[in-house]
Amino acid sequence: MTDFTVASAPDNRPLSETYAGALDERRTLWLSIRKSGEKLVVDLFAPGEGGHGSVTLSSEADLPAEEIREQADALRRAWFTSLRDFVPGRVTSSAETPLIRTVDFRSLRGPQLDAVWWALAKKGSDLFRDLFTGGVRKWIETALWSELEQVITVRSEYLHAPWPMLYLPPENQDVFESTGKPAPFEGFLGYRHLIEHALRDQDGRPAPISPDGTMTAGVYMDKSIDDGDDPVIAPIITLLRGSVDDVVEHEDKSAFKPGLGDLAEQIMYFCCHTDTETDNAKKQYLKLTDQVPVSAPDVRDWLNGKQMSKPLVVMNTCKGGLSSVNDMSHTIVRSGAGALIGPQIIAPRKFAGEFAAAFLKELFGPPPARVGRAARYVARLFVENQDNPLGLTYLVYQGMDMQIRREAATA
Repeated sequence: MTDFTVASAPDNRPLSETYAGALDERRTLWLSIRKSGEKLVVDLFAPGEGGHGSVTLSSEADLPAEEIREQADALRRAWFTSLRDFVPGRVTSSAETPLIRTVDFRSLRGPQLDAVWWALAKKGSDLFRDLFTGGVRKWIETALWSELEQVITVRSEYLHAPWPMLYLPPENQDVFESTGKPAPFEGFLGYRHLIEHALRDQDGRPAPISPDGTMTAGVYMDKSIDDGDDPVIAPIITLLRGSVDDVVEHEDKSAFKPGLGDLAEQIMYFCCHTDTETDNAKKQYLKLTDQVPVSAPDVRDWLNGKQMSKPLVVMNTCKGGLSSVNDMSHTIVRSGAGALIGPQIIAPRKFAGEFAAAFLKELFGPPPARVGRAARYVARLFVENQDNPLGLTYLVYQGMDMQIRREAATA
């Protein structure tokens, strides 16, 4: 563990007040994004070694705040529609396009698919350049272009961007033409660097997932998702049963409330449908096997101001990694989740299952990986082994440092 003390945090409070205690992953960049009038202001803080040479910068985004937020939403939509609509020239018909149906994209690789990834890189680059300007952009670009890994925490209540999907082209190469060039995966921020989004102040070194030597996982599921010949929930339950002391299966709304309040669940895994009524964001809800809607206000009512005991939450649902004010993920993080990870898009069912299995295997080890590193490792693994960059759509909230540690109970 690396201890460090620096002069100030992005909001000009002492770091010891904002992020009490030391974090296992020493942050190289802290970004705080706030709305000021009609624009967004980005505050950057780069800590120096031992509190020396730290840098604080601020800049204003080029576009109005609402346009930046819409641009972030458009980037998410572009990733999903690119998956949904891609049909290679040699395929004449299909109930589902191949990028939805399969996980291994190697057989589809070619100029047509490379052009898709280049187009998404361009959209990710546009968002990067419209949000980060002036000295802040120069500092971030220099850091990202260096050979050093960057460990970044972004804190914002207003802007929830898909940070791993932002793109920075190689230095002095602002070109997005796919002709004769392979897909540009290495330029996506989540491929080379560790990045998380924080909704609240980090309250010290993350608690181990298993504080007393025992571990329980809760699985919140719609079992009908496993109907058919290619289950995605059952393999996760099998994996968990081989890794933790107890697995509790939740299939209806009545079990949801005690599950949230059960201090024994160190891991909460969600695999169910997410629905949103677009005319009222408060009506976003999950549906377990019983198909009774569970909304973010339901969760807030059940907890009644109480905090959860820092579980790791894997929100492996459609858009489970979105976290605007009335989304389920926002409520769970605000209510005391130690860490939350989920996709920023409607993730293909088969990929979501395989990503989660690989992610959990990394967490359990041996050796056990921290949440942020496990997520990045698995995202890279799918790129390198299967030409599939969808792991970059998964974002970690509020706990990249969390790690499974089985500590013996004291008498």
